[in-house]
Formats: sequence, C-alpha cells, structure tokens
Amino acid sequence: MSDEVGSVYSTVVGLWLFLRSVKLYLLVAFFVSLARRMTTGQIYIIYRNLDTDHVPRGEEYIQA
Repeated sequence: MSDEVGSVYSTVVGLWLFLRSVKLYLLVAFFVSLARRMTTGQIYIIYRNLDTDHVPRGEEYIQA
C-alpha cells in the first residue's frame, strides 16, 4: 500500500515539476517573441511609461 502511495506521489510531483517548467518555457518564449517584434523606440516608450520619475505633474503639463 505504501509503495503505491509513494509511486502516485512521485508521479504527481514529477508531473507538477514538468508542467511548471513547461509554463516557464512558454512564458519566456512569449516575451522573447514579443521583444523581437518591438522596435527599440517602442521598448523605450514602455520603459518610460513604467518609470514613475518621468510622470508629468501639474506645472510640467502647463510648461509643455
């Protein structure tokens, strides 16, 4: 009985690790393909939008 439980447990753990590595691979492949389609300018625009230091506030809107 305990051999069956150990076998099922190791199979489940192995399957979980396999699916986790596949998920990581697909995530990396998605971002690599996305980056290949983007130009450097697009990546810079995204970076600038994520960088809170470049967010215009109050007077900067008026000056622009």
